[in-house]
Amino acid sequence: MAGRNAEKELLSLFEEAKKAADLAATGGSSVEANEVRCLDALRLLRDFPVSMSILISTQ
Repeated sequence: MAGRNAEKELLSLFEEAKKAADLAATGGSSVEANEVRCLDALRLLRDFPVSMSILISTQ
């Protein structure tokens, strides 16, 4: 079960980073806030413990 939770968390972090980056790229009034959200998600991804099995199962 822990593996499934880790997979979901990893995918969620990727989605959050992508969503925030896309919003920041489109411009608008909240570009800075979305840049910060993206960078925060990327930092969490950098520190996320990814095993080979999690990497393969999320492909």
